[in-house]
Amino acid sequence: MSNIKVINKPGQALEKEAIRVLQSIKTKWTPGMLNSKPVRTAYNLPITVLID
Repeated sequence: MSNIKVINKPGQALEKEAIRVLQSIKTKWTPGMLNSKPVRTAYNLPITVLID
């Protein structure tokens, strides 16, 4: 996982935290495959944050 981008920026602190969490789990992702070889793929992951 690389080139993590936040589309709708809810604020700098939440943006940094979302990126930090995604970077911490990047070893658990499986790359896209084409002809049995890993390839780059784009993926959108919606994250909803509720603040009370």
